[in-house]
Amino acid sequence: MSLLAPRSSLPTSLLLFPPRPPRLDTVGAGDTFSAALLAGLADSGRLDARAVGALSAADVEGLLRRAARAAALNCQREGCDPPGRAELEAAMAEPWR
Repeated sequence: MSLLAPRSSLPTSLLLFPPRPPRLDTVGAGDTFSAALLAGLADSGRLDARAVGALSAADVEGLLRRAARAAALNCQREGCDPPGRAELEAAMAEPWR
């Protein structure tokens, strides 16, 4: 998966490798990605435009990796079944293989 971050101070793309388990269904993957990204911004108190604009490249990368992991977990199940916070945090503690 490749993500684009269109801002001159950030890398132009971030290459992410999904976990090894095969995907079953991509329904809801985009919604899950967006929800995890927004949850990450909310958790860090950065939901306003000024705070988002002040994010470092490392912050953006962390948020995108978390959102991509959430979408990947969703794709490992049938239908739209996004992970809960505890499941996502446990998955984030494990390296992507």
